[in-house]
Amino acid sequence: EDVRDSYDKARDAKKYGKNSPMNDPQFAESVARRREQARRDREMRMNTKEERIEVIVVVTLGDLHSGCVKEIQYQKRYFEKNESGEFTKYEQVKKVLEIKKGWNPSDPLVLDSEGHQSKEYQTGDVYCLVQEQEHEHFERRGTKDLALKDHLCPKYDEGDILKLVSVETLEGVTRNIIVSYVPLLLSGGGETMVKMASCGMPDPKAPFFDPPGDLWLKVNVPVGKVSKFELARDFLCPRKVYMVGNERSRVQSAFTALRVCGDYAKTLEASKKVGVCICLADRTTRGADTFM
Repeated sequence: EDVRDSYDKARDAKKYGKNSPMNDPQFAESVARRREQARRDREMRMNTKEERIEVIVVVTLGDLHSGCVKEIQYQKRYFEKNESGEFTKYEQVKKVLEIKKGWNPSDPLVLDSEGHQSKEYQTGDVYCLVQEQEHEHFERRGTKDLALKDHLCPKYDEGDILKLVSVETLEGVTRNIIVSYVPLLLSGGGETMVKMASCGMPDPKAPFFDPPGDLWLKVNVPVGKVSKFELARDFLCPRKVYMVGNERSRVQSAFTALRVCGDYAKTLEASKKVGVCICLADRTTRGADTFM
């Protein structure tokens, strides 16, 4: 704009010479207003783009997890000049779209200045709207985390303390986790979320060493189910394996229980009154002692 202003002054001086009407303050002010308005119009046209084109790109959750390449098609407008004049034409465009690992469907992919041409404004953009198909096992939980659908989460059965849950991740690897019902039983029921670390989605905007998100499972115990240590009932017909300890030792306790069940499977199946009680805590409470 500074160059244009200098050009206008030089042009006026060359056109009018010494008797330039620009010497009249009122005339000069009116010319300045018109030029300022023209400058604003030019700036608006430079910063305004033509109406965008929207393209729907359908992907699966697995595609977003591993990254994929999709081919898109759209129709854009352009102008062509020849001896007969200027004509408006349309053409079918094919583009190859790369979707990064872990891409969030709420963020559109923008092809800058690849859309409709315009006589007044800048060439428009193409917005590729990522549409994620519903997955049969998982659903998105924020940017990186996944959640296992409710009908696949572990169900509480009467008398359960621990449960082994196996989940096949999006990478095709089966991950196992031991779910403990003890905190919910001691608090009178309810629900909580259990985390399987690094089984979620990667973050496309994070560094390569950033770990993926987590997979969350909903654990539910009906309200009113309170754990009671009753010696007589447990003595007559105990469960197969009982655990006594705190939350810090539950993983070790779970693997110990699995080892006992594997090594003494025949003994445990021989009689309903045979059971094993494992204690990994340094100190036990009075209720735990009664239970044992």
